[in-house]
Amino acid sequence: MDNPVIIYLLVGLGFFILVSAIAEFLVRRRKVHELESLSIEARRREVSEYDLFQEAASTWNIKNEQADRDFKEYLRDAALPFYMRQMLRTLKKEEHG
Repeated sequence: MDNPVIIYLLVGLGFFILVSAIAEFLVRRRKVHELESLSIEARRREVSEYDLFQEAASTWNIKNEQADRDFKEYLRDAALPFYMRQMLRTLKKEEHG
């Protein structure tokens, strides 16, 4: 391997793969943390996760039908809508603030 360009390309590719893997790990970790926070908050309040979705949606004036669709997506894909993530962030700040 006398050609330095190939070496630079291989090093760059390796670096890109490493950074991508770290980013994917951090995103998954955050998602798991949010899902755990939702579950913990529901248990703490002695309500269902669905009830928390409805509460968060009402804060943002989101219709019940949209909250229902978002809840179904949460059950299917473990995806949280922006208003649910915002509620969890607010609760976390209140807890630590």
